[in-house]
Amino acid sequence: MTLLLNHRNDIPILTVPKGRLTSARATELGEAMEQLAIQRTGVVLLDLTQVSATDAGALAVLYEVVSRSRATSALFGAKGKLARQFGQFGLDKVLPLAPSESTALALPEIRARQMSGLRTVILSSDHSSAMRGFHGLAPIALLDVLGAPLLDRIMADLTACGIRDLVLTPGHGGDRLIERYRHHAGRNLFFLNQGYRDGDHWVARTQGAQAVLARLDQDHAALDRDTLVLDGGMLSGLNHGRLLEIHRHSGAQLTLAVSTTGKTPLPGMGMAEDGRLVPHATPDKAGLRPVTWSGACILNRDALRSGLDLKGDMVDLIRRLLRDGALIATLSDSAPSFSAATPRGYFDLLAAILDGHTPWQPIGTRADGHWLGPDADLPRRTRIEGACYFSKGARVAPQAVLKGRCVVGRNVVIEDKTVLSDTVLLEGARLSSGAWAQSSILSRDWSLSHLSPLPQIPAPETLVPAAAHAESQIPLTRRLV
Repeated sequence: MTLLLNHRNDIPILTVPKGRLTSARATELGEAMEQLAIQRTGVVLLDLTQVSATDAGALAVLYEVVSRSRATSALFGAKGKLARQFGQFGLDKVLPLAPSESTALALPEIRARQMSGLRTVILSSDHSSAMRGFHGLAPIALLDVLGAPLLDRIMADLTACGIRDLVLTPGHGGDRLIERYRHHAGRNLFFLNQGYRDGDHWVARTQGAQAVLARLDQDHAALDRDTLVLDGGMLSGLNHGRLLEIHRHSGAQLTLAVSTTGKTPLPGMGMAEDGRLVPHATPDKAGLRPVTWSGACILNRDALRSGLDLKGDMVDLIRRLLRDGALIATLSDSAPSFSAATPRGYFDLLAAILDGHTPWQPIGTRADGHWLGPDADLPRRTRIEGACYFSKGARVAPQAVLKGRCVVGRNVVIEDKTVLSDTVLLEGARLSSGAWAQSSILSRDWSLSHLSPLPQIPAPETLVPAAAHAESQIPLTRRLV
């Protein structure tokens, strides 16, 4: 029997040839599965779309093969008489069957092994970030995203596709990040510290992305195979398996996840029709598509062979590789991607989740169009006109009014006759009676507008204390510069 081998999202798919599935064919199928389990990631899909029928003996062998295999497997495509035979012998209850290839790939047990063994570096030091004051002493990776830190959501997406070997780079606020994740069960975490503890204080010494990669390669020999690199300040619904498949099949030194609709395209380069990234001063005029990096890439050790600029970031690395003639492949993915590194990006992420436009869900229960975290206190008389989220311990007075997409953080207190519109209240903030806020992000100590496209956070002396707005009822929509 000749089995056809294909790959989808870097998962091997064995196609059983047309005709009847016999006991001998089922035995050969088991041998092929074992070989693939050893060579690949331990995941195999069996395509039965061309199989017309089988018999009890062959089904018994097939059950034995699948149940004893070292590979995590699933079968798909059984139809007509074959599907009825699976049901007749009860195998549809004990074997992982799916109607189509796409549903088989989406099975939790398949996704959980999809990228097993792939090392992932999450750049979580906030190097060159303009938003450090935005979240106080915590890094962007710990910024709350509707009940869970940003990094928790990134890790959950990685775990879902089998990635558990993670490198974190604690820098700004690194002590808090280490404290939270040092005993994280179910993952192999390595901390590449971008700072040190001086007595009771953490001193950050952040470096660029290339310096991080150089330390991993030279000091820890951690880049001996393909490595996934993620921006820890971004949340993306990217298909990581598809990114890995393109990387391995193209032979590229670096494969980027990109968007063709982003607002900040990579300078001096564009995407060709075959998906390669090509350098050009004016990409539009050369027939190239301007692209924005979506915060994820896969590189092999060859990408580091010609040296690194220890002060450079990932864009600098891309530029150098193109200059040296390296092959850079791309995955143009329409999945949602958000950066929490600016007030605008952070609010857009929260709003998209509340509007149901992303794969992620708020942590809590849904009631009457809004979301309640544990122990949130929301009186019935509170007027809510939009999709809002109330975190754990939030306290809202009965006569408060919330419009649009509002997020009320942990232990926030909102008193009577307060009006909020498209506003985020960070943990511990308090609005006194009569205050109103529009298109703003407020903490206990400051407030700013998230409508500003400026990448720089205002200097500390220009931040307007939230308490001053709450008392004077000055609108919070003026642009802070």
